[in-house]
Amino acid sequence: MRRVIALILPLCASVPRILAAQPGTPLPEADVRREERLFENTRDARYMEQNCVDTTFAGWDGFPVKRCTYSVRERGGGSKTATVVLLDATPRQLARWVVQACAEARRTTAAACTGKLRRRIIEQSGAQFPVAGIVLEDMEGDGTQNLFVFRDGVTVTVDGVSNGSAGPVTADVIRRSLTSPVVRTGKFARVASTTREEYRANGGTVDAGTSTNRKLAWLGVVRTLYQQAFRSDRNELLVAWLRAN
Repeated sequence: MRRVIALILPLCASVPRILAAQPGTPLPEADVRREERLFENTRDARYMEQNCVDTTFAGWDGFPVKRCTYSVRERGGGSKTATVVLLDATPRQLARWVVQACAEARRTTAAACTGKLRRRIIEQSGAQFPVAGIVLEDMEGDGTQNLFVFRDGVTVTVDGVSNGSAGPVTADVIRRSLTSPVVRTGKFARVASTTREEYRANGGTVDAGTSTNRKLAWLGVVRTLYQQAFRSDRNELLVAWLRAN
């Protein structure tokens, strides 16, 4: 009997704290608080959250979207100013998404899993979700801010705006970024840069194309899933990314 117990104990020690994320199962509060604190400590990554006011945007009725006018510094001491519509989750909401995703995809809520997903979110988006408008990013780390048009958390192409441009952000560029029809879509969905392939591999049913055949339906998928996530503990695109990575 002693030998049997001795063999069982090491196995028990390796069992994750959560074996499966069942619907309605409360998330472990200690893990949620840990991740909430760490997301709070990275708020400086949310550089677009400047001069924000309540607004509305087509397709996002009933959600607390914000129109933000933000500035970023460039090399040589200059700066650029752009406008973006955001729907950013709170650190508490982000924490619950991360803990739930780990419980569902990896059957654990340990820091090794939640930390990986949290870092991915911060690195890829700063935990910011651009509903529409311009995202300025220093892509090369050389102090040059390049502009990219976003809709529904995805980089898109619209007529009259050159994505990746280092040129000035004019009033016409801002207007087009918010109102012009989308011509093409990018590959990744914020907040963790989930791909269409990862979405489909996780059970997604909408034909949104592939990373090389990028159908516009991807925008509707990302919009719907983010809106569902915003009012729940589950973000399907985070679960999909975690299962694939």
